[in-house]
Amino acid sequence: YTIIANEGGGAVDDAYLYRLGEKEYLLVVNAANSSKDLAWLREHLRKFPKVILEDRTERIAMASFQGPGSKAVLEKILRETRSMLPHPGRNNFRKASIEGVGVTISRTGYTGEPVGFELFFSADKALAIWEKLCHTGQGQGNVTAGLGARETLRLEAGLPLYGHEYGIDMEGKEIPVLAVPAAKIGVSISSVKGNYIGKEAL
Repeated sequence: YTIIANEGGGAVDDAYLYRLGEKEYLLVVNAANSSKDLAWLREHLRKFPKVILEDRTERIAMASFQGPGSKAVLEKILRETRSMLPHPGRNNFRKASIEGVGVTISRTGYTGEPVGFELFFSADKALAIWEKLCHTGQGQGNVTAGLGARETLRLEAGLPLYGHEYGIDMEGKEIPVLAVPAAKIGVSISSVKGNYIGKEAL
């Protein structure tokens, strides 16, 4: 979990950054901010000529599968392809297969649930994956929910959300990142992190 900080230490967005390989990363931003975030990253990309930034927003779909029954349902699905869940521990991830589709599964628990998963897969396979999750979860207490439900869950868990606790407030003023107690999770000023945009301000 991370903050994309601006020069003043404010939040351009909050995001998840996964290290898929030694030199490959997946940055997951808030969908409503994807164009703004991409423009901001491209603006700063000039300083890093060896970095390749690829926008896969339209090619990758994501489903959040959260709550006490999510683990059992996913394990049942994955047994069919002899795939496994990521090791326990927040933000661990693993490549798996569902319905013959390559899926990356992470243990983010983004809604604040103690048990929760995010699934990433090719956008053109989204319907097949969605139907598999819904069908397998029937009778297990699974219900589909939209962003409003997610925001309520995050509020109950005391987790910040861009546009509420991060970003610009209702008066058009920037909310200081460190005014949010949970920012300690997404902000590090350790010398190990090196220099980064906004570090001096933070």
